[in-house]
Amino acid sequence: MCRLTFIIALLLSVSSFGQKKGDPSFITAHYTEGILLAHHANMNHLVQKNNRGFELSYLRQRASDTLMSRVYDMPLHGLNLTYRNFGYNEVLGSGFALTYLLRFTLLQTRNNLCIEFQSQTGFGYVTKHYSKYDNPKNIAIGSHLNAKADLELLVTKFTKRFNYGFGIEFSHFSNGAIKNPNLGLNSLSLLFMGGYNFAKRLVPEKPLKFKERMKLKDDFPDHSLIAEVIASARQVADIPYKAKVYPVIGTRLTYVYRPRIKWGAVVSLDFVHNAANPHLWPEEGHKESEAYQLGIYTGAEAYFYKTVILFGLGYYLFDPVNASGKIYDRLGLQYYFTKNWYGLFAIKANFAKADYFEFGIGRRLKGWSKK
Repeated sequence: MCRLTFIIALLLSVSSFGQKKGDPSFITAHYTEGILLAHHANMNHLVQKNNRGFELSYLRQRASDTLMSRVYDMPLHGLNLTYRNFGYNEVLGSGFALTYLLRFTLLQTRNNLCIEFQSQTGFGYVTKHYSKYDNPKNIAIGSHLNAKADLELLVTKFTKRFNYGFGIEFSHFSNGAIKNPNLGLNSLSLLFMGGYNFAKRLVPEKPLKFKERMKLKDDFPDHSLIAEVIASARQVADIPYKAKVYPVIGTRLTYVYRPRIKWGAVVSLDFVHNAANPHLWPEEGHKESEAYQLGIYTGAEAYFYKTVILFGLGYYLFDPVNASGKIYDRLGLQYYFTKNWYGLFAIKANFAKADYFEFGIGRRLKGWSKK
């Protein structure tokens, strides 16, 4: 299943990475140094030395899609290779990752001094994981293969041929409870970067006029009704003496309100059959019929060409087992292959602990706009 995480990230990268004439490109190297975050009390023993990392990124500036690129201030996107040492080689080992990144400009001067927000998601590999006999101290990660996600706030300077800067980074490795234990490895780091420009980074022109924005807005509806189907798996037992993987399937009906080109809001009704839940505490005698969950979810969506970044909170209206509490959160991506069909990858979690990954497909059933 974790291989599927990599495949989705790679397809997303390839499908939105088409080189166009006039798109400047750059190469950048990052050095990171920070701390491992013990987000659960029983992880304190894993925090030892500072963790250090090295990243290499290849980026392109979306400059040739004239109107849409101006809406997003000609953003950067690309591929990133990561190496990270978690500061406890004997137990945690090291992490490697291949991720797809999006870099949004928050502020850009005419001299190309920028404040930027960058997100990354993709495939990760951790060299050491939990083993009952060989590595019992590693209660954070249960598998070699994982998903990798980053959030970064950057200050960068682009000259004609070079780029450099610094920032702060939050990094996360997790397998989404497909293989337990799965508390995850979270790091908070400072980063320093420098690189080479194959062409000068462009500065966006004046903001779009109202008529130009309305022309783009014709491509999507103000209101949408969307249906999704998701599938996943979850392993039972935090410390897997007799671990077993159970299927998770669900459906979601969502109303989307998109008042702006860049963002929108959603309200969803989630119906899930999580076959793992009745087996979490066998001594309590839960029945198979108690695997069903009904939740209501609300959140926000940020739109980037054909990609949608989603995040929000939900509350279980019906959850007999109450496996991880009534409140849940989601963070993920959608990618539209056609006007109405999209693929989905998301992490569903309960207060920093992943419940499971969501792999799915969605379709816009109906869309309408104000007259």
